[in-house]
Amino acid sequence: MRIAKFAVLACGALAITVGLAFRDANIAWMVGLAFSIAASTFFPLLLMGIWWRRMTEQGAFWGLLVGGGISAVVVIGKLAGLWEVEQPAIVSVPAAFLTIYLVSMATQRTNDGVWEKLEEAFHALHRPELEIMKRQETMAATETAATAEMPVDDQVETIPHQQTPPDK
Repeated sequence: MRIAKFAVLACGALAITVGLAFRDANIAWMVGLAFSIAASTFFPLLLMGIWWRRMTEQGAFWGLLVGGGISAVVVIGKLAGLWEVEQPAIVSVPAAFLTIYLVSMATQRTNDGVWEKLEEAFHALHRPELEIMKRQETMAATETAATAEMPVDDQVETIPHQQTPPDK
């Protein structure tokens, strides 16, 4: 809890210092830089996490770190007047994608058979008719329709509902 309180104070002090140092800057440009940092970190992570099944935890971590680190360095360098790069995402987003790919390929551990079963389960969620067809094929292979006995449901006795007059 002590570390969390210290982190909140440090972030608040940093935000106040940056706000005072750049109070004359164009707010739209600064918001663009903030979105550029967010795009450099979360966009590659989300896109590859959804659409690329071989992304690993280590690939995600290092991609996030590289994308965020490059964009933070470019933003700080731009604010300090070290260079004239306007938007860091031009460099940091491709670097994050490349890092996620390279680290994930280097840290693959899962057996392909496990991936196939997992992918099959995911597809069954989106196309339940495939699961039904597979069950029917399995059932047809294990027993023929002529010998299969279907259980007969017993008749259920129903009790008539008495109507009560509405209260006046």
